[in-house]
Amino acid sequence: MNKFLPVVIGTGLLVTGSAFAADIPAPTLYGRVHVSVGMIDNDDGSATQVKSNASRFGMKGKYDIDAGLAATYKLEFEVDTTDDTATSIKKGRTQYAGLKGSFGEIRVGRHDTAYKWSTAKFDPWGDTYADYNNILDKDEHDARENNSIVYVNKFDAFSLAASYSAGSDDIAGDNDGSRVSIGGMYKAGGLMIGGGFEDVDAASSAFKLGASYSFDAFKLGGVVESVDKETAGTDELNLFITGEFKLSKEGSIKAVFGQTDIDASSAEDPTMFAIGYNHKFNKKASAYVLFVSGDDEGMDEAGGVDGDATAFALGLKYNF
Repeated sequence: MNKFLPVVIGTGLLVTGSAFAADIPAPTLYGRVHVSVGMIDNDDGSATQVKSNASRFGMKGKYDIDAGLAATYKLEFEVDTTDDTATSIKKGRTQYAGLKGSFGEIRVGRHDTAYKWSTAKFDPWGDTYADYNNILDKDEHDARENNSIVYVNKFDAFSLAASYSAGSDDIAGDNDGSRVSIGGMYKAGGLMIGGGFEDVDAASSAFKLGASYSFDAFKLGGVVESVDKETAGTDELNLFITGEFKLSKEGSIKAVFGQTDIDASSAEDPTMFAIGYNHKFNKKASAYVLFVSGDDEGMDEAGGVDGDATAFALGLKYNF
């Protein structure tokens, strides 16, 4: 992996230089460093955890290729900033080439499914121990998929996305794990509504609906998700509720509660509760303090702490 990093950096420099030479807009370089120090505890013991939370860097751009038609692209990678792999690329994130016009935009590559995109804005503690993927189904759904074709468009207050992921796309793979996904989002004033449907070939299907409403210093929201796991023969009903109170322009208290109801007598039903304070220093830098409690694997899927667990974390996030 370490050998790959100079190639990526070199490619970025080459693309930038070539763009100037060909009178094509240079790509925008961007990233995020998100680190936390957490005191975690579960049935096996306790530990202090220094963690990189989906830190990333990338490049993106757009340039006109014809009247009303533009080429778009994005290359994003996740890096681990807290251990000896800090100079290596941990994994690829969203990466695509696209075509944009009056018809909307078509993207081809590795991309969030329309289903994942449809409720992402309803997760106030994303990429932390309290990420809503502790409750919503991440095993089969809410994913970033390889071999994807994605369509996105916006109609005033309404945004639409549809995606197809080919799964195992060689002949032997027979497109195993392919999925079709659709999602929409509506925003007007303090109201935001989003929802999506996804079908994974011969494995599972899911529907979810989310909403939030902001008034005065308050913001209330939630997501409900129904998952039919055909392969496992079980159904899930996932509920995630959020509340936020703005103490000032910079600071807010955010609380969440989530619960999974699994239709199987032998299965445990995970629950999670979290509350924390987030402080924005400016548009790019923020810090937070967060307490999370999860029962019956309520912090396992995204937080990475299994069993009955708690976490107290201090975090710092910087976008550039």
